[in-house]
Amino acid sequence: MSSLKLLVCGSINSNFKQFFTKANSIAKKAGPFDAILVTGDFWHEKEDQEDLSSYTAPCPIYIINGKNKIPTSTQIRINKEGQVIENVFHLGKYGIFKTAEGLSIAYLSGVYDKNQYNEKDSLNSNYYTKSEIEDLIKVSKNFTNGIDILITTEWPYGILNHSKLVKVEKNFIESNPVKDLALHLRPRYFFSSSETFYEREPFDNKGVKFSTRFISLAPLVSNIDEKKPKWFYAFNIIPLFECPQHVLQLRASNTTQNPFESAKRNVDIDENTSFFFQDNSKRQKKSVPDNYICNKCGVGGHWKADCVVERRGPPDSYVCNICHEKGHYIKECPKKLNKSNFKKKDPSQCWFCLSNPEIEQHLIITVGDEVYLTMAKGPLTLDGHIILVPIKHYKSSKYLVDKLKEEENNTEITNYFSEVKKVQQLIKTEFKKLKFGLITFQIFSGNSIIEESKHHFIINYVALPEKLKLDELDTKFLEFAEKEGLKKVDSLNDLNTSCPYFMYEINDFDGATKGEIIFVPKNYGVEDNELDSNSKNTINLRFGSLVLSEAFGTPEKSDWKKCVLSTEDETKETLKWRDIIKLE
Repeated sequence: MSSLKLLVCGSINSNFKQFFTKANSIAKKAGPFDAILVTGDFWHEKEDQEDLSSYTAPCPIYIINGKNKIPTSTQIRINKEGQVIENVFHLGKYGIFKTAEGLSIAYLSGVYDKNQYNEKDSLNSNYYTKSEIEDLIKVSKNFTNGIDILITTEWPYGILNHSKLVKVEKNFIESNPVKDLALHLRPRYFFSSSETFYEREPFDNKGVKFSTRFISLAPLVSNIDEKKPKWFYAFNIIPLFECPQHVLQLRASNTTQNPFESAKRNVDIDENTSFFFQDNSKRQKKSVPDNYICNKCGVGGHWKADCVVERRGPPDSYVCNICHEKGHYIKECPKKLNKSNFKKKDPSQCWFCLSNPEIEQHLIITVGDEVYLTMAKGPLTLDGHIILVPIKHYKSSKYLVDKLKEEENNTEITNYFSEVKKVQQLIKTEFKKLKFGLITFQIFSGNSIIEESKHHFIINYVALPEKLKLDELDTKFLEFAEKEGLKKVDSLNDLNTSCPYFMYEINDFDGATKGEIIFVPKNYGVEDNELDSNSKNTINLRFGSLVLSEAFGTPEKSDWKKCVLSTEDETKETLKWRDIIKLE
């Protein structure tokens, strides 16, 4: 778990010399900062042609623009070079981006103009449109847990509702579209700009357990004799994806209800006829349709909830996935009841959960919405050994496949598979560019009570050198599988969720593949879908490493602990791959 230090500034209004001097000075005293955000106007309302190349940014600086246009010469430079000057980036009109550390930042440039708002596309960078607001809200739905930071120029309409603070002077612009953004994006921090500094009490959000802090920053003024309201704000933040729940749920004593949600109307309605406002027990129950059949007793005439017949036992063909015996459903399994005797491993203790405070941040290459990529600890080869890790604590790919079959509309798992597909294609493309073959492998060691609570599955990507004969590698896997008591099966679909498996796929040096190869314990019966009680019911977690280290001629690397690099070398490798693999 890594805390980031940020500095947020109000409008700069082309006071560049003062800004860069102050930013560097603050960074020396209170930094270093991971990033600086500038809300409001970076440029003055007059076309400004000042050359900024002589200034130095102390860290990455991300800016938006407000009511003032970006100077033409600067816009040309941004289009050509992607930045204003080195380490100073204009974010664009709107969007959500993630920093290398996984911090999600939503932004909206421009201000509201009634003549521009309903245009399909505003050519003016200093105005936003309805379609842009709607698009940003749509994009935000991919961030189901919320957004870390939102920056805009205008205040959201109604932000002072429910606030008990002394009312500020009306020297700010309120916007209904910005209010809609705040309501849908639910940021943890919301920064805006005005003529004075203002920090509202935190307020609650629907659908998430954390509150929002709204802070408006004054502009940087050039007159040294003028009394300066606060124009910058420094703070620490742990990105949402790795922030512990108990930290997110901390609630300040002065937290208010959401200022953007309409208060409930006082509806004068007879409680006996109102569906929404009466107690459920008083609700008139619907009559049972003629074609309705209770699936407990197989008879019509009553709802399932009113059925007095005990649930029938399972059919003869049903086998419990926990104890592999017939006669009861999985939820009634006596062995399942014993799970309470085992202490589940907390995600904060899991090697791969980002909530683990001891996770080695310097190994992380990039973080997406559903997965992150990390360097392998004790890599099999320095040509490239990358691990894809689901951010959520899933136990196996097979588990997710089966879960999606049960819940077709499970957006959480659908989003996961969608991102994995994109990331895997990116990795394969980059390894092909580097003229390496690629082997992808994953393992699930079995579904015992203890294993289920601690297994966080991962996918390994290992570079294959040109000198390696790929057909011989397949042969070596078969040889080791025989030694380990494993056999091949055709598909994951042939297995139940609890079955241990090892799965690998080889991409040759042209990127082509023969498909996935799957191994399971030898005595696993595909037809009766169960493990022989006398057979080995797990797979060696080092199976992939044993085969590949032998194939590479470095058998000592089968144990990752014996080939751990120094922190300095690990960091160098991580930085190298951060330049190669970048998630958008």
